[in-house]
Amino acid sequence: MNGILFYSNNLSPIPVFAVAAHSLLKFYDGPIHIVLGQNTPEFFIEVLSSEKRIGYSFAKRRYFDDTLSGNRRREWLEKPFIISRESPFTNTLYYDCDHCFIRELDLTIFEQIAEKKLTTCAPDSPPRRQGKVIRQIRAVTGVEYDSVHRVNGGCIGYQKGYEGMEDIIDLMRLYRGSGQHLLRNNAEEFALATVVEQGIGHRLPTKWSAICDKKYTDATPPPDTIAVHYVNRRYRWRMSWREAMEEARNDDFLGLASRSGEYINAQKWLSTHLRGVE
Repeated sequence: MNGILFYSNNLSPIPVFAVAAHSLLKFYDGPIHIVLGQNTPEFFIEVLSSEKRIGYSFAKRRYFDDTLSGNRRREWLEKPFIISRESPFTNTLYYDCDHCFIRELDLTIFEQIAEKKLTTCAPDSPPRRQGKVIRQIRAVTGVEYDSVHRVNGGCIGYQKGYEGMEDIIDLMRLYRGSGQHLLRNNAEEFALATVVEQGIGHRLPTKWSAICDKKYTDATPPPDTIAVHYVNRRYRWRMSWREAMEEARNDDFLGLASRSGEYINAQKWLSTHLRGVE
């Protein structure tokens, strides 16, 4: 079975997931599943249970014990474990919760995942040399690459059972425990980038997850974009995300209107978007 997976193990992505799921359901009618942390508020479990188009489960345990990490960074480090060990799908297309979908999905993506086994999104531009990253990878692994392509770890395709994900996990542990600050601070994405250079993983076009950065404005999304990735919590300030939130709220999707007070109690910043709705 093919499907789209999300993961949330702290409070912040819960309302953000509601916007992502609402936008996704406009363009996709296949299976959707979210893996939740044990600290998920009861009200969200109630509203999620009433939405029959979305399945959910609870993460079985913590996989990455890392005392150097705060909650958000630890969640990133959990992602490869969640995708490989807890996804209910044979071919999984994983998205971080901070996405908004703006175009119909090309379902041949699951054929690509079945063929390539492990994919991650990356810019369509040629890979940059990134000399500092190359030197740090060489210092840790002893291997020097000609270039290292920037990747977007917020969108990952995975075929269940493919051992390439274990290579990512091993590299992630190695980078996280190293003295190389770039690798240590972003171990998950540099592990993904490394397996792409090794040919174990493969790149998907930017359109599957276009990062919302300084070059991307609400008025000019990249052509053919399927999903926008609001990294670094940029959804709080982007009008395109606010409009998507307004649509979801107007539909009372996952209780964004009727249970707005409980959402705001979980995340105070939401008062800007949900104040006065009840």
